[in-house]
Amino acid sequence: ALLRGLRELNSLLDNDTAPKSSDLKTAHDSKALANLSRTVLDHTAETAINRDLEATQRRFLEAMLDEIDDAILVIDEQFEVRFSNRAALDLIPSEHSHLGRPLIEVSLEHRIIDTAKLARELGSKTQDNFNRRGQSGDERIYLVEAEPLSSTALGSGAWILIREITLQL
Repeated sequence: ALLRGLRELNSLLDNDTAPKSSDLKTAHDSKALANLSRTVLDHTAETAINRDLEATQRRFLEAMLDEIDDAILVIDEQFEVRFSNRAALDLIPSEHSHLGRPLIEVSLEHRIIDTAKLARELGSKTQDNFNRRGQSGDERIYLVEAEPLSSTALGSGAWILIREITLQL
């Protein structure tokens, strides 16, 4: 009965949705199996709730970053773009998504890459300026700032902010 109950628990855990303790028919035959099943199912449900909460928080954060007028990019330790907000897409238009592509391929501006590299080497925020022609053909001046990020998902990546400062100079 114990082996049959463990197989039943295992098959329920293989499903995409979190199983309920009432789904375990043979768990009631053994008090130990019932306790184990309850613990495993509680942990599975808690994990699903945490995953959903993290996804909601990520969507909220991305929505907020999309409202910022400054271009924001997040790169991983291989200098591949992991996040790009709406302003970055407007400033650096592309037929393809920025995500997963090398920063040099996305930005085509060496000062952005150099600033991110320097920030990583120094372990602190760095900044530089670069010029680019606007859509109307006039010269625009941009500030680029970069600062290292350290996370389990990104390794030793960085965030990059690009702001037009033409009128401020």
